[in-house]
Amino acid sequence: VQTMNGVEMAKAIFDDQSLTNLNIETRTVNKYIKALKDQGIQTFEDPQEAPTDRYKPPKTDLRMIQRINKYVLEGIDEKKIAPKQKRDIKSIIGYLHTFRFSHQINSYSGNTDRELFESSFIRYTYDKNDLTQEEVDQYILLAAEVVIASSIQERVERLQNMLDDTADDTEGRRISMSLVEAISSRQTEYNQCVNRQQKLLESLKEKRSAKLSKQIKETASILNLVEMWKEEESRK
Repeated sequence: VQTMNGVEMAKAIFDDQSLTNLNIETRTVNKYIKALKDQGIQTFEDPQEAPTDRYKPPKTDLRMIQRINKYVLEGIDEKKIAPKQKRDIKSIIGYLHTFRFSHQINSYSGNTDRELFESSFIRYTYDKNDLTQEEVDQYILLAAEVVIASSIQERVERLQNMLDDTADDTEGRRISMSLVEAISSRQTEYNQCVNRQQKLLESLKEKRSAKLSKQIKETASILNLVEMWKEEESRK
C-alpha cells in the first residue's frame, strides 16, 4: 500500500502543486512527520487497516440486523421483529446492493472511511422501506458528505498541530502565515460541507414528511370508504 511522502502531503495541505523538497512548507511537513515518528505516532493509517477486497453488503436478514445494531443504539431486536421492520430490513439490503452505493464505498482507501460512510447511510435509511432510487442516491450523497467533513477536520487538526510546533523565528513566522491561511481555507471548506449536509437533510425530511402525510390521508380515505360500506351493508 503506497503512502504519501512529505512533498505530496505539503502539496495536498497547502493546495500548491509547485512545491518541492526545497520549499519551507515541505520542510515543515517533513519536520512534523519526523517528530511524530520520534513519538511513536503513525502519520498514516496502518496498511493492515486498509481494505483488502471490495465491499460485500449483507445478504441475509440476520446479517443485516447485526449490521444495523452495530451502528444504531436502539436498533432491531431480532427476536421481536415487527412487520414494518421486516420490510425495512429487506429494503435496506436492496439499498446496499445498488451499484451507486457499491461504487461509492469502494472508492474509499481506508476502512475508517468505509465504516463512517456505511454507518451514516444505514442510520439515515434503516427504518425507511419506501425510498425511491432518487432518494437512495441522495442519502448516499449525504453519507459521502459526512466522510468529506471528517477528512477536512482531520486535515485541520494536522495543520493546527504543525502550527503549534512552528518555531518562533523569521522562517517559522513565514510558515506560520502559510499554515494559518491553509487552516482558514480548510475551515471554510468544512463549513461549506456542513451547510450542504444540512440543506440536503432538510430537503429529504421535507419530502418524507409530505410523502407520509399523503399516505396517512390516503389510508384515512380508504378507512372512511370501508366504514361507509359497512354502514350500507348494515342497513340492508
